[in-house]
Amino acid sequence: MSPVQSTITTHGEDADAHPRCPVFLAAFWLHEDKEHHAISVRTSTAERGWHIFHINGWMGAPLNFEVKRNEEHPLLSISCLYIQQIGWVSRGNLDKIEPVCRAIRPTERLWDGTQDIIAARSNPDWVADAIEELRVALIIEPLGVEDNGGRVRLLSPMYP
Repeated sequence: MSPVQSTITTHGEDADAHPRCPVFLAAFWLHEDKEHHAISVRTSTAERGWHIFHINGWMGAPLNFEVKRNEEHPLLSISCLYIQQIGWVSRGNLDKIEPVCRAIRPTERLWDGTQDIIAARSNPDWVADAIEELRVALIIEPLGVEDNGGRVRLLSPMYP
C-alpha cells in the first residue's frame, strides 16, 4: 500500500463510513527555504475527498483565509513536502472548523515594493494558532495510542 493509499483508510475501515475524519498538517514548498502550511481533512475516499484550510495572498496583497473543498490528496501536489496526522474531527464537527479558522485574523502582509518584509507572524504561525484553537474548542480530537502521527512524505527529486 502506498503512502497516499494508507491515509485513505482508518484502521482498516471504510473512511466514508467512519464517524471521524483524520486531520493533517500539510506542508508545501513555497520558495527558497519557506514552507506553506495548511490544515487538511480527509472527508472521503473519493479522489477529491480532502478539505484544505489555509491563508494565502501574493505580491503585497492582504492575506486571506481560504477553504478548498473536494481537493485531491495533498501528496499528489508536486509542491507537497509532507503531511502529518495531528488528530481527528467527528463528522458532526466538520462544519465547525471553518468559523474557528475564519476568526483567526491573518497577519497583514508587509511589502516594500520589491519583496516581502518579514511579518510578525507567518503562514505556519497562523496554522499553528488555528490548530491550537481547534483543539481548545474540542473540535480536533487528539491522536490515540494506536494512531501513527508520523510524517508521510513522498520523495521527490525536486525537493530535498
